[in-house]
Amino acid sequence: INSLIHPKNISMDEDTSGGRPIPFIEIETDAEEGKTYFNLNPNAVQILQDLKDKRIGVMVIAGPQRSGKSFLANKLINQVDGFQLGSSVQPCTKGIWMWSEPIKLSEDHDFETIILDTEGLNSV
Repeated sequence: INSLIHPKNISMDEDTSGGRPIPFIEIETDAEEGKTYFNLNPNAVQILQDLKDKRIGVMVIAGPQRSGKSFLANKLINQVDGFQLGSSVQPCTKGIWMWSEPIKLSEDHDFETIILDTEGLNSV
């Protein structure tokens, strides 16, 4: 696993222009009921179901709010304008987002990876 995230093993030449960030799990708060709901995005579920015959890894980027998780995700997918980045202390990622296309992190491995970008810890 460590070899997957070592910078020398990440292919930054990968063309991921066909992908885009999409919500995977959305958080909905019902103030009237005082409840919070976690909703799976049907588009994300369909993307994952379409990958059922492929070898897929999952990389989840989690950590404190405003610590560079989305920036790291963008580096992994070789995108500048992939996952939304914020310039203030206000968090931008709500829930869990995924890149809509699996990416190949290394030519040394025979599988592709789904990247998940999470809302920062303690941001709710």
